[in-house]
Amino acid sequence: MKKYFITFAAIAILGMIVIYYGPTAFKSNNVPNSGGGPLAGNNVAQSPSAPSSPTTPAPTSVPTTYKDGTYKGSDFQNPYGDVQISIVITNGKITTVNLLSMPNAAERSQYLSGQAGPLLQSQTISAQSAQIDGVSGATYTSQSYQQSLQSALDQAKTA
Repeated sequence: MKKYFITFAAIAILGMIVIYYGPTAFKSNNVPNSGGGPLAGNNVAQSPSAPSSPTTPAPTSVPTTYKDGTYKGSDFQNPYGDVQISIVITNGKITTVNLLSMPNAAERSQYLSGQAGPLLQSQTISAQSAQIDGVSGATYTSQSYQQSLQSALDQAKTA
């Protein structure tokens, strides 16, 4: 009985170690003088020293500015219908996105357009560009929206 208890306890402890440290708990992490693993007393991984190289500052991107006004994007088709938007630029920023045309031929398209439209508008206002996430489940509509938005933004760009 005592033998089974010790075996059970050892398995339980090993299981807890794997849960705590992950499945690689017993692999060597090649840390000098550590004895080979997190149980050896030094469980802080040290990266090998790399030769230093001169650091180059990251290029700074110049924010795109837009001319104030209302700009109508091109109409883009997808398998479920056409998408066309217009944007209003105020003080160089996108302030309003109007949905001029969204897929609405089928009942499901109407539902998806009703759900996706406001999300796409919100993403546009937040991103201030056509680089938005889109809406899962409305992929074609999202892609057509982005294309129409980009065409409107292209009209509003200043050099």
